[in-house]
Amino acid sequence: LTRGAWRGNGMRLGVIGREQFDAFAKVMPQPVNMSQTLINRSPHPVPIIETSQLAGDLFFAVDLTRPPMPRQVEQIVGGKNSTLRLLGRIETDDAGRHTLVLIPQHYIPSPFDLIPRNPLEKELDGRVFNELTVRLTLEQDQVAVVDLYWPWPERALQPGEEERQSERQEEPQTQAEQEKRDSPYLLPRDNDPAAPPPHIRQPDAVVTDGSKPKTDKDKPAVQEPTTPADTPDTPPRVERIAPPLLTNFGSTLLTGTRIRQPVRKVLLISIQDPKTPPQEQPEP
Repeated sequence: LTRGAWRGNGMRLGVIGREQFDAFAKVMPQPVNMSQTLINRSPHPVPIIETSQLAGDLFFAVDLTRPPMPRQVEQIVGGKNSTLRLLGRIETDDAGRHTLVLIPQHYIPSPFDLIPRNPLEKELDGRVFNELTVRLTLEQDQVAVVDLYWPWPERALQPGEEERQSERQEEPQTQAEQEKRDSPYLLPRDNDPAAPPPHIRQPDAVVTDGSKPKTDKDKPAVQEPTTPADTPDTPPRVERIAPPLLTNFGSTLLTGTRIRQPVRKVLLISIQDPKTPPQEQPEP
């Protein structure tokens, strides 16, 4: 239920083994920049990722509904030096197993303190969404992944539509139409790091049996069917077009810009026991 609430707010998370890391990296967009942060274990929640200061005109809803409870929605308004955060802490049981605890937060610093507080207590100013708390028990060879949830629906291409699309792209366009066409949030481009990789968004690369797409050279020679009954049943061609990116918690926390290009942030979290030597990190 909590992971479903995360997806409803534009975030998804999961756990992968280190042996799956290479396959995971292949289906991700080309990385633009990578950074590594070491956070010491603390029983108190600490921010592990944070946005820049929210603009004053930013406004969106956070859905905290958990069936079968009634619908619960809260509003987030930017300004007031506020930011969005993802808090994290570690829980260790008697058997020595480590559990990663993640909590979304809308941080709004308090302008004054009636009672003296330490810095860790001040980190919890604003709204901590305890309703969205998730716990992931991680082994030494496992990595937690926090990513943007932005589903790309499939649409079947009608007969002749692909040819019409290519003809429209060759027609001269105005500057406004060209900017709209080049927008990475409307039509994916090969150099758009926020878009899915080509093999899951190009119509020619749709494969249903797990095999590689065949080229014209690999296709055996077939005779032209003489009657409609001889026509083989072929699956419809599909394409994935980027839907508008909604303004929600996930899109604000896990996206940004770099050199005027939109980027998507992917958070990889592992737990290392200081008593044992760290394992070799796989290259993404």
